[in-house]
Amino acid sequence: MSLVDLSQDVLDHVLSALPLQKLLAARATCRFLHARVQRRFLPVTTPPDLADLGELSVENHGPQLIRHFAEYLAWLRRWKRSEWAIRLLRVRGKEEEARAKEQEQRAQQSVTDGFFSLAPWWRAFGEVVPTLWQPEAWLQNANHAVADDASKSAFYQRRHRIIDDGDELFRLFYSTPAEAYVQQAMTTHIVLAPLDVRMFNAPAKSTLADLPTLSSAMQAGLTVAGQLLRAYLPTLRVHVEPMRTLEIDRSMTRGDRQDSRASDGKKVRQISSSCLHGARDAIDAALEEGEAEPFINFVVAPHLYPGERGAQFAWCYSTPLHEDFDIKAWVVSTHQIEAFVDPGPRQTRSLCNMLLYCVFMEAMDLEMCESAPCLMNNCDSVEESEQVPSMLCPTCFRKLHLMGVVQDVPGCHARVQQVLQQHQLS
Repeated sequence: MSLVDLSQDVLDHVLSALPLQKLLAARATCRFLHARVQRRFLPVTTPPDLADLGELSVENHGPQLIRHFAEYLAWLRRWKRSEWAIRLLRVRGKEEEARAKEQEQRAQQSVTDGFFSLAPWWRAFGEVVPTLWQPEAWLQNANHAVADDASKSAFYQRRHRIIDDGDELFRLFYSTPAEAYVQQAMTTHIVLAPLDVRMFNAPAKSTLADLPTLSSAMQAGLTVAGQLLRAYLPTLRVHVEPMRTLEIDRSMTRGDRQDSRASDGKKVRQISSSCLHGARDAIDAALEEGEAEPFINFVVAPHLYPGERGAQFAWCYSTPLHEDFDIKAWVVSTHQIEAFVDPGPRQTRSLCNMLLYCVFMEAMDLEMCESAPCLMNNCDSVEESEQVPSMLCPTCFRKLHLMGVVQDVPGCHARVQQVLQQHQLS
């Protein structure tokens, strides 16, 4: 029996299990197979730069989609080579050369880079995506023309940041193609752990304020963050630890570098993230034999500065607990939220967004996303943090999907939306 003897339905079923890269070669074997392969390149929505070719169909879009997809694969190969080169330059301390390489990487893009990263029809081996899951409105609102500035994406909606004398005050960042995430996520256990930080040798009198304790509002927000993580990551174990007390030495604190004042008029006391080294020991000791080491996100009320290496920074929202490439714990401070965000749902939303960002970034290996309407869009100020939504964009959802963490994207989206609406956060 040859391929010609198979019914079209059977042949379509066979082809549905093959990734499109394989079909680029398979379509050249015979005219009959070429016709069926073209059907596999038909996406669930029209690419933005082909929308003027009429109603979405094999006849109108098949050849162009195949050509665009082949060009995208070439771009993806160049991107991977550039990414390794950029990382190597940074390891060697050549930051200026790394930035120049990033600009070169961005200049190689096309208007379909974001569309193919979404890949609504792209299949990893054996993958089934039975329903449309990315919001079509998101595609329609994206940028569909090549940007004049090579540093700006031709597809994603980017936040307009503050400009000073022609230069952006904040760093640029780039979206990683979704296909780079065809892998299994390593973290299977996530812990949110509140800490009541106390000084065991606090002076009787001091010009610095006492260390605050985690407020009831922030503790309640921590519970909501746990609910959101379970909605996003239903296959992972997520739990919120009870409050623990952590006693630290006074030498691990300092006065606020921006001269912030507490309600009693005294200068705010900051703590070093280094004082939390070893804080995870009690949680690790309670693990069952053979149980996977969890990723732990500690939450503290005192103002924070990032350890010895980052001591020059005046403030931060969150930071790793040790400076190596195997980060298994982070700490988040609620100080900035409670000092500058209005009480109520807005504070809860800010805390949840910060915790979700840290977990997705450090536990799930998602990278910063340049798409403005995305939870993973990086922020460098309280004002920017309030602009960031609590929902991932379609590309970042796709990354979790390709990891195998999220199987049913529409269901995941609905679960997250339900939690957000329940707590008036949407």
